[in-house]
Amino acid sequence: MPSVFLSRDQRSAGLFVTLMQKAGWSVQAVSLLVFRAEPFDLPPQPLDWLFFYSRKGVRFWHRAGKAPPEGCRIAAMGQGTAAELERLDWEVDFVGEGHPTAVAKAFGKVAAGQRVAFMQARHSRQSVEKALAEQVEVLPVVVYDNVPKSEFTVRPADYLVFTSPLNFATYRQHYSIMPASRYVAIGATTARAFTKAGVPHFRVAGTPSEQGLAACVLAWEAEEPRVT
Repeated sequence: MPSVFLSRDQRSAGLFVTLMQKAGWSVQAVSLLVFRAEPFDLPPQPLDWLFFYSRKGVRFWHRAGKAPPEGCRIAAMGQGTAAELERLDWEVDFVGEGHPTAVAKAFGKVAAGQRVAFMQARHSRQSVEKALAEQVEVLPVVVYDNVPKSEFTVRPADYLVFTSPLNFATYRQHYSIMPASRYVAIGATTARAFTKAGVPHFRVAGTPSEQGLAACVLAWEAEEPRVT
């Protein structure tokens, strides 16, 4: 049975786990980071948009007891984030799918010239807002912190899938690069971390989503089956 590790907790990686297990894979899904709430305030009104990068951002916002400003529209990065917002009975006005550059291009068409607060982690890659810096007024709001775990175990796996540079850096503090394993990055910044660390065999997911990560792993295995 082929095996895969994903640097995301199983609760947050349900679709990836389901897809891989359905294909007959052994899956270990463990985040290598600890997430902590950060006190925050919204920028001065008026605000035109709240943009949420992730489900965690939505959850930490909700735990803080905040309500969307009146008349403010809601944007989400990915269907998972949108579903988390809808679970709170919020109307989602924009859902970005695919590569952050494509999301920024699509969002820029509906939010050009407007004030947008981006809900994010302290170590966010800020991929969408960086691409929009000249189109919208970018207002970053840190709602949670993500810090490396000091203790964790990653079992040897055929494929190692990392969802952020910080997850990969945390892994590297405890484990050496496994030449026999294949590495998958969720996006370009994580891929650059692979290159810097000398990872010999890696691919980048076509889209930065659980479905995209699973598709990348399964396609690689189908094209070049591992000898076990």
